[in-house]
Amino acid sequence: MKLMKYVIVGLLALVFFGCSEETESNSKTTIKEKPGKVTEVETLYEEGSFDNPVYVDLLKELDVCTDEKLCLQCATCTPEFFRFFEISKSLNVKDLFAIQIKALTKLKGENPLPTREVRVFVRDRGQLVLSNSMRGYIIKEITSESGVNDLVIRIRRFVQEEEHFFHCLFQWSEKDKKYLFKSVERIEGRTWGGNVKEEDKEETSQQVYSELLQEGFIR
Repeated sequence: MKLMKYVIVGLLALVFFGCSEETESNSKTTIKEKPGKVTEVETLYEEGSFDNPVYVDLLKELDVCTDEKLCLQCATCTPEFFRFFEISKSLNVKDLFAIQIKALTKLKGENPLPTREVRVFVRDRGQLVLSNSMRGYIIKEITSESGVNDLVIRIRRFVQEEEHFFHCLFQWSEKDKKYLFKSVERIEGRTWGGNVKEEDKEETSQQVYSELLQEGFIR
């Protein structure tokens, strides 16, 4: 009788312990990253294939690349020309993502891109729709309360024949289903550079945004 009592107590303890482990495990998978976490980004385009085969499916759905290299610059559906960013913490990558395209890449039906370019796609009524394109490249991802990462994109532009680099912050608008230009965080030249002062940020950002928009650097 005593033996049966100990067995029952032991089984109850195992059940309790197992439930506790499961609860702890589940709680870990639902922990969200705190807003404001910055991830530095560097892109090196490489030969080979994507780790996630879904990326190839998405590129084929967009019909921007080929399976075989038909010309020197024509894009194949590989990481040699594209890098994917899973920018949403809640949506599947099939429904919202950003891709960064290598400079001088020739996409189907387009002229070779003069610079690296970031394009953001969102699925609407079952179809992928282009919501943004920026002639630059992602240098930072920042976690956001919106659930879609903020992006800092480095854009090269010539001002009075001098090369300038603008570090521009973009934030996702759920209402507009696209990234909106927020501010210029830093401006650099080849031998100089610095962060934009807070007291000058609003005026400088408005000026830079207007010029980038007018010249087609952001759409």
